[in-house]
Amino acid sequence: LKMAEGMFGPNTASLKGKTVRRAPPQADQRIEGVPSELLNKQVNIELTMDLFFVNSIPFILTVSRHLHFVTVEELNNRQPARIAEKLRSVMKLYQHRGFSIQSLHGDPEFEPLRPDFPHLSTVGADDHVAEAERCIRTVKERVRAAYCSLPFKRIPRNMMIRLVKNVVFWMNAFVSRNSASREHSPRFIMTGRQLDYAKHARLEFGEYVQTHEKHD
Repeated sequence: LKMAEGMFGPNTASLKGKTVRRAPPQADQRIEGVPSELLNKQVNIELTMDLFFVNSIPFILTVSRHLHFVTVEELNNRQPARIAEKLRSVMKLYQHRGFSIQSLHGDPEFEPLRPDFPHLSTVGADDHVAEAERCIRTVKERVRAAYCSLPFKRIPRNMMIRLVKNVVFWMNAFVSRNSASREHSPRFIMTGRQLDYAKHARLEFGEYVQTHEKHD
């Protein structure tokens, strides 16, 4: 019996059928401010950005220098108006936390956005912003690894979008090696919420998606 339990685990049918539902713990609603020493040292933000594709789905990725906070949003189209809308929402997030976007850095594809963002700086032809390019490579690698762990041969578009956002969620959850803060994760700096690592580590990808869809 001990060997069978070790190989096959507990009886899931009994667990599901006999376990009494318990009220979930109350969510922690506290939002902490940005540490003053970090805000004084790093109030001006340089934001790098680039576009990438996962299964033909376009995304825009931004990553801030020094803070290393990553955002990713899917795009219904690549029109300048749509990209500008996503960038404004990212900039509002930084402004809400007391930061100021000093400059934007992207490749020549973002040049049509210059009328809306005068502080935009673009690199030369056939070049890419190094920080955004490295971050995209990391995101794609982790998405492939997570995809290979799923018991599906194909997944729908919405699930792929959530998979990409799940990868970025965990990238922001840990302190970056070269971040301006060696104590706080990029997620805590930009949201003010402490992450319960043990709780989230127990969630499977499907449960994580369902949880965030309810919040959305």
